[in-house]
Amino acid sequence: MLAQSHAPCRSRRNACDATRGRPIDGASPFVLTRNLSQNTYSYNAGGLRTANAVSVYNQPNRVEQYAYDSLSRLTSVDYGD
Repeated sequence: MLAQSHAPCRSRRNACDATRGRPIDGASPFVLTRNLSQNTYSYNAGGLRTANAVSVYNQPNRVEQYAYDSLSRLTSVDYGD
């Protein structure tokens, strides 16, 4: 009798038997059909991030604002909530 070969379960694409680490026969891969969240970043001329617009389920949620000192060190973050 030949031993069966199973693909390793190292990613979320394979549903696995937790006790043996093998794919479960007939299991479907995990599939996301929509964006859960999105981040849109803004930068200043020096390349520092100045804002992050966060959307959840394609609806605007909040805008985070970043402030820096004269040496380009982050001094504060306003999370917009």
